[in-house]
Amino acid sequence: MLDYGDSRIKNVYRRWNPNSFETTLIAAHLPKTMCREIPDYYPIVDKQTAQPVIDTATGEPRMRSRWVAKDRNEAIRYFTEVLTYYTREVLTGGADAIHGFDINFDESTPHIQIMADTLAPDPKHEGKLRVDAARMWGAHRDVTVDKIDKVTGHPVIDEKTGQPQQVMEQPKAKMSRYQQGLRAHMINRGFPVESDYDPERHLSGLGKDEYAEVMDTRRQTLDQTEQLKVKNEDLKQREASAEDYHARLDTYRDNLTKEDKWLRYACDQVDQEKSRVASRSRDLDDREADITHRDQHAAEKLSKASAELEAAARARAAAKRHQETLEEREERVTAREAIVKDVNDFLDRMKTPAKETLREHFETFMHTREKKRQRIKDKYRADAKARTHQGERSEPDRGGPVLGG
Repeated sequence: MLDYGDSRIKNVYRRWNPNSFETTLIAAHLPKTMCREIPDYYPIVDKQTAQPVIDTATGEPRMRSRWVAKDRNEAIRYFTEVLTYYTREVLTGGADAIHGFDINFDESTPHIQIMADTLAPDPKHEGKLRVDAARMWGAHRDVTVDKIDKVTGHPVIDEKTGQPQQVMEQPKAKMSRYQQGLRAHMINRGFPVESDYDPERHLSGLGKDEYAEVMDTRRQTLDQTEQLKVKNEDLKQREASAEDYHARLDTYRDNLTKEDKWLRYACDQVDQEKSRVASRSRDLDDREADITHRDQHAAEKLSKASAELEAAARARAAAKRHQETLEEREERVTAREAIVKDVNDFLDRMKTPAKETLREHFETFMHTREKKRQRIKDKYRADAKARTHQGERSEPDRGGPVLGG
């Protein structure tokens, strides 16, 4: 498989860019409607403590399910159709772009992993290949869609041509189109994907790790729900206390009114008049301040208008200059992001002879090193403390002053 991939790279017409990623790993999971659930199979492990998560209600570890294929042959047929869809609708290099694949039935969910490259036939040079990563996974000027008005939801029409304006299809929209296409393809092939369709798990994912993440999130949501219930009960109690307080306050006010009706009436009239006078005074002050502010604001706007027009002209010129380089930069950024993703996938999937992933092996190694460093630091601190203590005890012998009794 490695020799095949190397031969494909050697057949690229243009000089190979070291920033271009050679392959991409695609994972597709079997729909839950084609699986049988085995409840409470895996323990849920807290990411921070690496310990099982305990159910606060039962005191027992929380568990998550494992899913196995109901019909192994039907599952293989499903994964075969996944390969067919990708070679026809996604990979511009077709079946030749696939280096290999693996169907896995022994993890948390049955899934297929496809190793494919991002190369495709070069239309300008017969028999040669070109890097097509941006056309397949990123944004490229050759792959466009109708520009949609965010307010109306309808295509934006070009006034000159009368046709919808075209914009580059962005990676997120492209992935959504692939997902919808895969779903339609599977429905046409008779697979029960309608009631259990999860676009993210169809086109990408990390298998059991991704499923564990979902379950952990669900666990956190349940804990937060319980906390909200407690807070809600406390809020209800506070509201009841407030209602009781207001009821007693209303009774006190009623009694006060009955005891001194005419005095309260006179005070109310005086207070109302004071309030009206104060309100009028504040209103006049506000209106006067507002007029001053508007005059100043108008002067500032007039002063800035000329500068803004000049800045806009410079900005348009700069935008025109930078626009020519944006597309090339975007392709490079997309390629570099893909490299980072491939490196992360490599660290999470490649395993040592001890069945650890490279990421886990590295974290274990660093944890051991950190513990060793801490022991050395503790020893140095203890030695320093002992030397300091010894020096304090011998201080009077050197003829210095002795304080205390």
